[in-house]
Amino acid sequence: MELTGPPAPGAAVRAGRGAAPRPERSAAIAENTAGQPAEAPAGDGPVGRVKPCRLIRLEQHIDPRGSLSVVESGMTVDFAIERVYYMHGQAASSPPRGLHGHRTLEQLVIAVHGGFSITLDDGFRRATYRLDEPGAGLYIGPMVWRVLKDFAPDSVALVLASRHYEESDYYRDYDTFLRDARSLT
Repeated sequence: MELTGPPAPGAAVRAGRGAAPRPERSAAIAENTAGQPAEAPAGDGPVGRVKPCRLIRLEQHIDPRGSLSVVESGMTVDFAIERVYYMHGQAASSPPRGLHGHRTLEQLVIAVHGGFSITLDDGFRRATYRLDEPGAGLYIGPMVWRVLKDFAPDSVALVLASRHYEESDYYRDYDTFLRDARSLT
């Protein structure tokens, strides 16, 4: 994943104990837009007509003992985290994961180990991101189809979700998703 340049002033990226105080909520979320997809979206603007998808730099505490990455509701992401799960055991030859969209669910996806690609599609635009750094995550808003693939060996994908599992929130059929996504204007 490519995160361009140093973090913006006030961004929620810190190193060591003597780091600057954490920015206000709106600044942390607004400034966390660094990075571009590996494949640019087709059309104008980012993928995500309801809420734009974006890469988010995570708050980092780095010292001689190692690194600690932090995600907080209302600071890193603008949703309450109600469900956490992780995917592991995939190989480069594994079939793709995801292959669905959500009506209202929001997610932050982090490659805590290894790396993988995520293709996002909102019915109008499509972009592919490569996640391979535990210090950043990909925010995915509602009404976005996702496909995860190209897993590096021993990869772990951590997903923080805004809602508990609810089958009625899922789009499992791409054509139905596409019809509903394109009806949003």
